[in-house]
Amino acid sequence: MSSFREAPDQAKTTLLNVLSGFIPENERILTIEDAAELQLQQQHVLRLETKTANVDGSGETTVRDFGPQFIAHAPRPYCGGRVSRR
Repeated sequence: MSSFREAPDQAKTTLLNVLSGFIPENERILTIEDAAELQLQQQHVLRLETKTANVDGSGETTVRDFGPQFIAHAPRPYCGGRVSRR
């Protein structure tokens, strides 16, 4: 597992986009992001994006909510980035 922990505006997304070019085309990739920023060019990419709550307070989807889906897809290897606590 790789982890990038740097200050904002330190090109973490750019670095991950570049490194993703080394992932073989036949690998399955699952991304979970607060805001979809990664630009992965592989064919087998599943993108999950968090969502803030509606005006009435319902409909929120957090990174934690995607845990079971992540486990079900069991990507190997995997790379973890920044996870903010809300």
